[in-house]
Amino acid sequence: MISEPEAPGRAQPGTDLSGSTVLVVGGAGGVGEGVTRALLHPGATVVGTARTQSKLDDLAARPAHSNLRIRRLDLLATELVAGNSPLAVPVLRYFAERDKSPGPTAPDFL
Repeated sequence: MISEPEAPGRAQPGTDLSGSTVLVVGGAGGVGEGVTRALLHPGATVVGTARTQSKLDDLAARPAHSNLRIRRLDLLATELVAGNSPLAVPVLRYFAERDKSPGPTAPDFL
């Protein structure tokens, strides 16, 4: 049985993320899965993405969580870059704004 991950020491104990929705790009593997699980624990609804459906299916199966949503997303896909995806505008806006700023910024859709 997989136990819930512990929050990093710098995280505020008792943070309640209920009612929050977070998009985790690359949330189905490695570090991304850890981030996904850490956000689920305090109550966030998490949309975990990956380029391959098999990674998403694996994520959803270990252990299932009622607040986990999975979506296939390839940020280099032609339809995303061309603006034909519902995620195109916020994702592309985030990267455009990030490239203009001197440091990291949080996308407004998270």
